[in-house]
Amino acid sequence: MLKEHRYNVLLVSSSEQFNKRTINLLSSNIYVDLTVSTNLEQARRLIVERKFDIVIVDSPVNNDKAFYFVLSICDKDDFQILVLTKQSDYDEAYFRLHDYGVFVLSKPIEEDLFIQTVRIISITRDKISTVKKDSLSFKEKLDEIKLVSEAKVLIVKNMHIDENEAHKLIEQTAMNYRITKKMSAEMFIKKYS
Repeated sequence: MLKEHRYNVLLVSSSEQFNKRTINLLSSNIYVDLTVSTNLEQARRLIVERKFDIVIVDSPVNNDKAFYFVLSICDKDDFQILVLTKQSDYDEAYFRLHDYGVFVLSKPIEEDLFIQTVRIISITRDKISTVKKDSLSFKEKLDEIKLVSEAKVLIVKNMHIDENEAHKLIEQTAMNYRITKKMSAEMFIKKYS
């Protein structure tokens, strides 16, 4: 059975016709929870208040190309952004936004291409989230190694034992107190600093 993914999508558009069409299109083709904002200030508030996976901006929004809005939110959270813009504004949008990882498509856009793009964006978002999680766990492991090394130096200096014995002492203390090696190392650092 296929795994179902649900994506929280913010649709920023002042066009009622576009909003209705997009809601119907996305609801029937991708597992989404859609929130619609008809102006940029409301969209800013929603981004602060809620977590979104994808933000779709139908430019212009109330006669504003919305490029500054997009630039102001592109590093705020873990969401991906798609900007739909008039053909005449496409080059400007692309050159302003592509360095920030923002997807840009020109209107009018065929429904199949739109759905495929949103699916690609959702895959990209999932991959980036996985890489960020892996990066965090690597950083945590690196922090633990640094703390254990620092604790071993202090133990060797203060208890006059070799490095292997110091390492075993940290591990044994962690097991005895049922704590992590990192916490054990922190105890020794606090004790001997």
